[in-house]
This record gives sequence, C-alpha cells and structure tokens, in this order.
Amino acid sequence: MIGIYGVGGIGKTTLAKAIYNRVFRHFDGSCFLSDVRSKVEELGLVKLQEKLLHQILKTKDLKVDIVAEGVNLIKARLESKKVLIILDDVDHRSQLESLARERSWFGSGSLIIITTRDKQLLCGLRENERYKAKLLHPYESLQLFSCHAYKSLSPPQEYDELAQDVIKYSGGLPLALVTLGSHLQGRSIEEWRYEFKKLRAIPHCDIQKILKISFDGLDCDTQDVFLDIACAFHGFPKDEVTKTLNACGFHTESAILTLVQRHLLDRAVVNLTMHDLVRDMGREIVRMESPRDPRKRSRLFNPQEIRDVLQGNKGSEKVEVLMIDSWALKGVNLSTKAFKNMKNLRVLKIDASHISGDFELLSKELRWLSWQKCSLKSIPSNFPAEKLVVLDMQGSNIQEFGLNLQKLKRTPNFNGSRSLKTLRFRDCSNLTEIHQSIGSLSRLIYLDLDGCKKLTDLPSSICKLKSLESLNICWCLSLQTLPVGLRDMGGLNTLNAGYAGITQLPGSVEMPRNLVELEIRGQHLEAKAGFSRRRVYRVRVRVRVRSLPTCVCCKSLKVLDLSNCKRLRKTPNFNGSRSLETLRFHGCSRLMEIHPSIGNLDRLTELYLYGCKKLMNLPSSICQLKSLRLLNIHRG
Repeated sequence: MIGIYGVGGIGKTTLAKAIYNRVFRHFDGSCFLSDVRSKVEELGLVKLQEKLLHQILKTKDLKVDIVAEGVNLIKARLESKKVLIILDDVDHRSQLESLARERSWFGSGSLIIITTRDKQLLCGLRENERYKAKLLHPYESLQLFSCHAYKSLSPPQEYDELAQDVIKYSGGLPLALVTLGSHLQGRSIEEWRYEFKKLRAIPHCDIQKILKISFDGLDCDTQDVFLDIACAFHGFPKDEVTKTLNACGFHTESAILTLVQRHLLDRAVVNLTMHDLVRDMGREIVRMESPRDPRKRSRLFNPQEIRDVLQGNKGSEKVEVLMIDSWALKGVNLSTKAFKNMKNLRVLKIDASHISGDFELLSKELRWLSWQKCSLKSIPSNFPAEKLVVLDMQGSNIQEFGLNLQKLKRTPNFNGSRSLKTLRFRDCSNLTEIHQSIGSLSRLIYLDLDGCKKLTDLPSSICKLKSLESLNICWCLSLQTLPVGLRDMGGLNTLNAGYAGITQLPGSVEMPRNLVELEIRGQHLEAKAGFSRRRVYRVRVRVRVRSLPTCVCCKSLKVLDLSNCKRLRKTPNFNGSRSLETLRFHGCSRLMEIHPSIGNLDRLTELYLYGCKKLMNLPSSICQLKSLRLLNIHRG
C-alpha cells in the first residue's frame, strides 16, 4: 500500500492517474475509484464496493446489499488476484475499512494507492509507504502556467512580469497554475491586470471550491480556529495564538493538530503559517458571510472596509475580529463610539490609531489587543480588560497604567514606554511572566503586582528601576525569592511582600539603602541570613516560620511587626537594631523564647506579647528597657 497526501489541488490525483496509466497492464485486474469522498456521499459505500468488484472482475453479476457483505466478497474474490486499486480523495477511515482495510485481502504483488488530504488516515502505513505531494518549484510553475496560458513552456516577453506575479501568487500549487493559466489565456495585458487585481481580492471560484473541501470537513470549533488564523494570526507565534484562542473557548491545540494533518496549516515550531491560497480561501469564506455589507461579517481585515465601518460607526455584534495595519488609519481620529455595537469583539489590532471617548464602550470580550504607539497618556480604569490574555502596547507614551487584567498571562514589551510612571497588574491571577524590558522604564515610580498568584519570579532587569519607590508583590503566591540585585534599587522605600510565596530571601538580604517599610508575610520563609542596611524604619513580618534570621541588623528600624506568626518559636537577635521603638509579637501562639538582647533596645516604648500562649518566661534583661511605656502580655 502507498499513501499520497497533501493539500487540495497539489496534484495527488494527477500523480495517482499517471502511475495507474503507466502500470495497470501488469496486473490481473485494476480499478480507479475517483473522488471517493463525494461518491460515498452521493451513492454510499455499498455502490463503491460493487464498482470495485465489477471493474476488477469485469462482471456486473455481483450485487452487494450491506457493507459487511461487500467486505467478505472483496476478500473472497480478490485474495488470489494481483490487483491495482486507486482510492482517490479518501476522507474517512470507514472508506478504507470497507474497500481495502488489509493487504491480505488481495493477492501477492498487488498495489493499493490511496490519496487523501488527511495524513492521519495513513497512520497504519509504514513511513516509506507515505508520500507527501510537494509544491512546484518556480521554474516548474512557470512551465505549467505557460502551457495553459500561452501553449508554450515560457511566456512572451511582454507578459513575463505579469506571469511572474501569477507564479508568486499561486505559490507552486498546480491547481492554481492550471486554473489561472486557462482563465487568462488569450487576454490582453490590460485585461490581465484587471483580472489579477480582482483575484487578489476574490479567489477564483474553481480554486476556492477545491480548497474549501478541506475546510468543510472540519468541526465547528476547528473551523473557527482556522478562520481566526487565516484572518488575524497568520505568521504569529504559536504559543501566543494558542493562549488567546483557548481563552476564547476553543480547543486550540487539538484544532492546530487537525489543521496540520489536513494541510491547512504548515507544521511550525514557532510561528503559524499557511499557504497564501489557503489563507485566501479562509478569508473568502468570511467575505461570503455578507458579500456586500462588511459590518455583518465575523472577521474584518480589509483596510478600506474597516476604515468605512469605523468612520461610519457601522460596527455590529457580528464582528469578532478586527485587524488593521497602522498606515490604514493614519491621520484618522476615531471615537470609541465606532466600537459601541461590536459587543462580541475578541481580537483587535489598532496600532498607531488615535481614539478618544468613553473606553467602557469597547467590547468586554476582548482577549487580544494590539495598540502599539498608543497616543493615550494613561489607560482609564474603565477600560474593559477583564478577559485580556495578550496586550501589546509597544512604542506607547503611557504614563499611568491601571487595568484589571485577570486573564493576562504575559506583560507587553515595554520598550518605547519610557514615560510610564505607574504600572498596575493587580489581581492578574494568570500572569506568569513579566517582560525583561520592564527594566527600561526609567521613570517608573509605582509597580503593583498584588494578587499575581502564578507569577514565579521577577526579571533581573527590575533591579534597574532606579526611580521605583514602591513595589507591591502581596499575594504573589508562586513567587519564591527576590532578585539578588534588590540592593541596587536606590529609590525603593516601600516593599510589600505580604502573603507572597517567598521561601528564601536573597543572599545577605541587603535591602535598598532608602527602604523605609518592609512587609513580609508568607508560608515557609527560610530567612537564614540577617536583614541588613541602615535605613529600614519599619518591618512587618508575618510568616509561618519557626525562627527568623539570627540577627535583624537594620540600624534605623523603628517598627518590627511579627504578629500572628503562628510557627514562630524564638525571636532574632536585636543587637543590630538599636533604634527599635515598637515590637509586635501578638498572636504568635508558639513563641517560647525572647532573645536576651531585647534589653539593649534603649528606645523601645511598646512591646506586644498578647496571645503568646507558650511563652512562659521573659528574659531578665527586659528590666533594662528604660523607655518602655506599654507591655501587653495577656495570654488570651
């Protein structure tokens, strides 16, 4: 058995016919079952079984009532014959099962050739029995096209440039070369130009019909994924497209696998690509949803049509995808009212566009937004970004960024956003990666990552943020450590790591020299080294630990809050923190020992030990606390 697979129109049937015509005389019997897919729909499998038997045995006396009977007849009547059988355009396993399931059904030396668009149907064949039909090389394409357009192997000199345009457009697909060659035969150069311009917008019906067969065989979910790629994501990274379309409710990984197997999508490690004519076939399917009224289509990608829809505020609920290049809207000022009726818009590309108005009018279904070179100075809080997965705002001059981006998985590339001062990704519970370019935000003052539960690490480039004053990583449950270069953040004065998943502080835990307030709360902190640096005034630590660093060496530290550290059993050495004024240990139900160095805290005015149920004794040095005004030792 031999399987020939490839995209529609690539010449599988032509190749099979050539083989058949060349060798059929060397067999006891032969049969070419053409267009099995459509014949099964029209006549049924039983009629095809009868045709197979009639052609090989050269008799019409055999009649088949059911498929199982046909299988038995084929096995019984052909097992001793050397036969040649071509099963052309098979699209379902049941067709193979009924017509040529096993090699043993036929005599020694038999040859069975199967052509299909679906490689998966040939998985039962050995690797050397499967052949992928290939696209033609440019010189082969020119010869084939010329044979049909000029009845020669090369075009006349005056047609050469136009012929090369057609060759490039056809992409080596034999069906397109033959169809277009015949279509353009006998036309003048001017007519060629008109026809080719039309073909770029509306594919030839014969080409569309053949290519669309593969699309029609897909389930609805895979069809939607195909159309999204054809209209919006051709050439985009596979991972980005997968995450985006999964967020739209599609089963993208399965769909991509199917599209590759059926040659509607090229096999790619990084970017998703398809043959240009396959892409155009998908776009034509969308155009035919409403040939005369673009606003009633599911996906918009034609620049002029998009411009007309947006400027006329003609959008509708039908529109799910809108992709327009930056040049198409150059100099055009748009209102958010243009998007008011596009309530199901999932994918939007509006790079370099000037848009103003109430951004709450944008679709709340947005999953993917590209707005590079955005002219806004700040992103308004009512911007509907709850479901965003991908946000690309490269080259923008945004100074304040405060969105609710719960679905966002990766931050945008921040290069070009040098004026950004405030950046909030609060409660982006799916955020896993912060782009390294964040280090280029030289004016950033406030970074809020509170509630980014899946964020596993901070990029090292974050330590380059010299202007950053406040960093909030509260509830970053998967964040296990802080960057070693944290000490280089000279402007940082507040670091809030409450309930983060930090298990280990970096190296010597040298804090930025201007840090005023440090809050650390977590689950399993392993702080083996001491806190150091001079100007940390307030540390609030609420962790489930048995012991803290052996020494807290912050000379300017004034407040140390260790309240509700349920697993804390002993306090650290206080000798390096002589400026402490307040110590809070209330709720530390397992605390058993207070370090004697507490007696050296000359400025300590408040000591809270409320709820320390296992603390049986206080160190005698506590009597040396001359400034102590409040001592709360109620055991609760």
